[in-house]
Amino acid sequence: GKVTIHVSGNQASYGYRYELHLASISFQSPQRLHGVNHVFQFTDHVQITDMTCQNGGGMISPLQGSNVHFTNETSDRIVPSLNTMGWFQTRLQPEAVGPVVGSLSFGIDPPNIRLLGDDMEPLRVTERLHLGATQLGAYGFERPHPLFDRYGTMLDFRFPVENQTKLEGLPSICAGEGTHVKFRVTNTSLRDLGSESQDGRQLVVQFYRNGREEFDVASHHVDLQIDGVECNSKLDHNSASVWRGTQLPIDFLQAGQTKTFNGTLRLSPQVAPYSRIAIQAEIMLQELDRSDGEIVPRVIPVQRRQLEVSSEPTYIPSSQNQVVIVSCATTNKTQFNAWSDLVTQRLGLKVGYYSVSIYGSLDPNFQPPNGGGVTLAQAFAKKLVIVLDDIFNPLDDSVSEMEPSRMLPNGVQWQTSGYDVSTTWLLAGSSDAAIEQALMSHYTAPPNDVATYTSFSDFKKELREQLKCERKRGFVQDQGVSEASIRVELGRNQQKRGKRMDREVKAVKSFLDKADPLRQYVLEPRRQVEEINGKFYRQLIVRRGYCRIFNTSHILKRPRPPTNDDKSALLAVVGSLPAASLHSVFANAVTAEDEPLMEVALDVFTQHLLWDVTTVVDGKLDIRRAEDLTPVFPTLASTTHSPVLKEMTSSSTDGEGNYALSRLVARFECVARSRDLYPWFLPLSKRHGIRKTLLQMIKELKQVWTTAILDGVKLRETKEVEKEVVRQLRNTYGCLTTPRLYSRWRKGLLFVCSYRNIKYEANDPRFCGPTIRLCEMETREYETKSRAIAPSKKVLTEHECEILRQKADEQKAMAAQLLQSIVDTRVRQGIGVEDEEMEVTLGNDPHSVPADGQAPFSPLH
Repeated sequence: GKVTIHVSGNQASYGYRYELHLASISFQSPQRLHGVNHVFQFTDHVQITDMTCQNGGGMISPLQGSNVHFTNETSDRIVPSLNTMGWFQTRLQPEAVGPVVGSLSFGIDPPNIRLLGDDMEPLRVTERLHLGATQLGAYGFERPHPLFDRYGTMLDFRFPVENQTKLEGLPSICAGEGTHVKFRVTNTSLRDLGSESQDGRQLVVQFYRNGREEFDVASHHVDLQIDGVECNSKLDHNSASVWRGTQLPIDFLQAGQTKTFNGTLRLSPQVAPYSRIAIQAEIMLQELDRSDGEIVPRVIPVQRRQLEVSSEPTYIPSSQNQVVIVSCATTNKTQFNAWSDLVTQRLGLKVGYYSVSIYGSLDPNFQPPNGGGVTLAQAFAKKLVIVLDDIFNPLDDSVSEMEPSRMLPNGVQWQTSGYDVSTTWLLAGSSDAAIEQALMSHYTAPPNDVATYTSFSDFKKELREQLKCERKRGFVQDQGVSEASIRVELGRNQQKRGKRMDREVKAVKSFLDKADPLRQYVLEPRRQVEEINGKFYRQLIVRRGYCRIFNTSHILKRPRPPTNDDKSALLAVVGSLPAASLHSVFANAVTAEDEPLMEVALDVFTQHLLWDVTTVVDGKLDIRRAEDLTPVFPTLASTTHSPVLKEMTSSSTDGEGNYALSRLVARFECVARSRDLYPWFLPLSKRHGIRKTLLQMIKELKQVWTTAILDGVKLRETKEVEKEVVRQLRNTYGCLTTPRLYSRWRKGLLFVCSYRNIKYEANDPRFCGPTIRLCEMETREYETKSRAIAPSKKVLTEHECEILRQKADEQKAMAAQLLQSIVDTRVRQGIGVEDEEMEVTLGNDPHSVPADGQAPFSPLH
């Protein structure tokens, strides 16, 4: 049962007749840290003294007394000393406090630092110390006091010496260059350290190379000097239990003082791009003597720091390069090599490498240090720029994480980017935020032209006149973005003003959808109401953005390194190439007898011509009046006048060139003879004219290649393609589909020649996935439809537009700050190369990997 005892008639109750509570406690150690009562260092031996207890029961404490001891709840880090115990025998009245006789002591075991990671902040461990008390009685009676130390005491354990600023140095440098290295060691205790201090505790810092496989720069390609001491010979001594690499002792480090090690780390010019090395710095400290001098205390590591350095490529502008790969510090070697091999070995193109982590900018007016005054806009002209859009951490902590594509001040599209119209872009692995920024850069860029209209009808009349002139000209010549301000009359009824504005916005959007399907538009209804001559108005801002025809960018959303059997990766790169490079790839595929690559190139030629035709059809262009058909059908025109393809007709002796060129002509004819370009039931349709023009241009092409066309090959190719298109249309629209009368022939042909015809699993690591034109990504239509998607006409509120502008301004400010940060940091910490060393660097293949047994790297002084 349960007994409740009431004392003095006040009916106060208590749970136990006898109960002790810990009232106070003190800790003593000559090695205490910071002078704080509960902060101690690892390997210390701490005395618990000045303990007092309070009688928490309802009766005078018993004569037999109680002992005080450690409990099982105490952490494993706290090691109680043997033969130590506290004893409480004072007879106390309830609520009275009395002292504990004797003392307790414990040691603090250090953790194994090398199991806690390669790069660690100063170690702080918080543990809770629990004490217990047991009531003693006659005949071996024992009863614990369960509430003696209910909450315990929090103790902090640390080492007396630490590094608070990391192993400082640049995380990425070019091969042949170097970085200054700095390592600070601070004595945070109240006593001096070092072999010459009063305590004589050894303090050593050792430097060595991390031996994990991912750090693949061999030691003979590294030169590490710390405080004038050469560390190269012992870099690989990294597996011993205690001493590793090169040891630099600190003989005396006064309490509260800092010792700084300064040095340099250089990489050989032969180090391949995105090879990595990690230098470890370990602080070694002798343990406190807890054996009364019987055993010499061991030396243990108390903190590890790591400097991971990646070798990045040097960019030297060259007109010979056809592709530029843009990378950053987080690009790994596998990824870099995969893209480099695909472009150089599989496609046979020349490539340059540009790292935003090294140079800090993608502004078209930026001049790379080794460029001889050439701007990026000039250096990237007539090239495909492949941006490996990995998120990276800048050197400046005040700049948030960045993606290379977001460092473009005005996006990637030609109309606003500031780059040449001949520059094309492939963004690999871009985030949704980066894609949205690229799509909306036209809205945040300054307009080329600003006009004001007093009504929607005036705006409609003006735009129709512009489009009419464009259609008469026969081709689109769009030089930038423009902005129109339309004054919308609201009426006097305030309650209906919002609906009146909504109707006007809807009417403008509907008109733009029908009248101008080739361009982006953003409609921004302003909230402010103006009164003019007794009438009330609001402004509707119409921003005319990117034109689909001048799409210069493609997006490869899946950030996977391409493989040799990945047709989707080939389509991504080949489909993004400028025309001249596409012709070179086609010729290289024929020479190398690379059938899959030749098939991809044929598909890309077909896609490009289909887009040309779709532009003419959707834009309602009257090509009969065009004096020059080159801007109308640039794919056919550039193919006809290509010297590379012309050379194939004369240099091909084994028939491979003739075979490939015949298949290419067949593909062009499949587009020209598309069923929906021959609406026999509409004899006056302009599509007849498009068909005739295409066939005439193909006839001129065959005259240029007259010796190379094989009619049998061309006929077989045409039948195969038409068979695939028929199969696709019937699979999509039903088995009773009649292709000759169907109006979707070009859509079926686009499917057959595009990424949608590639069967791959979403999680299959062998495939990069689909590549989409940036201009098609404003909506999700591209995921389900195989057609040329019209740019959207968006309606955004004034607040949403303000957010877009604010984000753009922030991004530009961050990019400018990042550039300044990288320049300042590399000037301060970077080490360049001498002139003769630069010649060695340029003479080496930046993609070569040093062979085993190569002569070791001679240290640079």
